[in-house]
Amino acid sequence: QAEARFLLRGPPGRTWAARRLSVARYRKVDPRIWNDEKFRELPDNAKLVFLLLLTHPHMTGLGAMRATVQSLAADLGWPVEAFRKAFQKASESLSIEVDESARFVALSNWFRYNRPESPNVILSWTDTLDLIPECELKVSLIKRVKAFAKGWGEAFQKCAERLPERVASAHSPSSKPPFANPGAGTGTGAGAGAGTGAGELGASHLLG
Repeated sequence: QAEARFLLRGPPGRTWAARRLSVARYRKVDPRIWNDEKFRELPDNAKLVFLLLLTHPHMTGLGAMRATVQSLAADLGWPVEAFRKAFQKASESLSIEVDESARFVALSNWFRYNRPESPNVILSWTDTLDLIPECELKVSLIKRVKAFAKGWGEAFQKCAERLPERVASAHSPSSKPPFANPGAGTGTGAGAGAGTGAGELGASHLLG
């Protein structure tokens, strides 16, 4: 019983919000994803990339996280270029948001399948937002939460309205294509464009 309480409440001294962040690591994966034609037609490596994002340990309850193509490739033990190509395939069909310079990654359809279990979860997202890089896509994320909350009920909506309207120092997205090769010149093929150097994701872009 003591062990069960520890798992539910977390170690002593942790705040309620921190415990909620820990609980938020559990994700809901709708089995109907395998009925989705766009997902089903993806090559297996692109399916795995999407499932990695969906279940990533760093993915927050807001469906967004800080990540780079190098770190995500390392999670799978893949060469960076192989991961980049698979991600490009996934992004052509599925809803993925990326801001290269901010190292922001999000799944824009997240709340269709991962709605908060209670209004208090939304209150905890004020702390979660600090874990997500500041950029215009983060501003859009906050607006998306508030839009979805209107369909979750009055209590959810009131808590969502307490989230900040806008984050400070949000920068404008770049215009480079997603996961452009670092240092690559401008071209006409998918993924070509001006590079930004190692350590960055692809372009700041709404995908899918």
